[in-house]
Amino acid sequence: MTFSHQRKDSFVTVGADGSIRLFELRHLENSTILYEDVAHSPLLRIVWNKMDANYLATIAKDSKEV
Repeated sequence: MTFSHQRKDSFVTVGADGSIRLFELRHLENSTILYEDVAHSPLLRIVWNKMDANYLATIAKDSKEV
């Protein structure tokens, strides 16, 4: 889980199902799926771009690519 420094009311998570989900603190019961890996490779880390909150970087298990 990582919070955006530009969007204080939002955070993103990655999961073993290969998805990236966006949550808003005011509506935690719902999330928005931003990305789903077609091979369902587990995603390990995620980070917001510090210069532009519209971009995220993630890495999948056993991958050398971002």
